[in-house]
Amino acid sequence: MTSRPTFAFTVDLEPDCPPFLTGFRGVEQGLPSLLDMLADVGVPTTFFTTGEVAQRYPASVERVVAAGHELACHGMTHTAFTSLEPEAARAEIVESAAILRKFSTVTSFRAPYLRFPDEYVEILEANGFALDSSQAKYKLAYYRSTTRTTLRRVPASV
Repeated sequence: MTSRPTFAFTVDLEPDCPPFLTGFRGVEQGLPSLLDMLADVGVPTTFFTTGEVAQRYPASVERVVAAGHELACHGMTHTAFTSLEPEAARAEIVESAAILRKFSTVTSFRAPYLRFPDEYVEILEANGFALDSSQAKYKLAYYRSTTRTTLRRVPASV
């Protein structure tokens, strides 16, 4: 008997290719087609969404949730957490989680650019997150991390 491979399909709902582009064309034009395709093929998806996207496009976030996909947190403004002081990082997480949790339960997190300092993991724990997908197997930080946490850490891949 052959078993089917397990995979997780995720999408980051954020401004278009920050910092190189300054728009939301992916949310405005791409997301509806993507949601239709995912419905056609029956693939449940985790949408790591910024608080800014949820504020600007609440109907889009509602459609993601209504389609049965997981809504997850991607920070407030798609700012690299490696550039933030601890209080600013905490504010990004607290504010975005509060906004997103108005739409659905949110327990998963992914940092923008897959860069999240180990010392900020405790902020996620304190704010009700159960899963962190901020690491990537193709980045050295994944292999250097020694953080002990109650979070399930699922590395992102390409």
